[in-house]
Amino acid sequence: VFAFENTVVTSGSMQPLLKRGDYALTDHRASLKGSWKRGDVILFVGPKSWDSAGATLIKRVVGLPGETVE
Repeated sequence: VFAFENTVVTSGSMQPLLKRGDYALTDHRASLKGSWKRGDVILFVGPKSWDSAGATLIKRVVGLPGETVE
């Protein structure tokens, strides 16, 4: 398992921080420890129930386990 991964942003959903075509260097060490914090930008694979199933997605953490987001 590599700790870092180079990724190309393919969506505009994180603008203005990340634009389509930008490159991002992802540090996987936090995810290996399960230590995400609110505000972290993470990569994950879309679940089978989503339209983007199997795609690598990039999003910001807005809620943590046990919290409700409205």
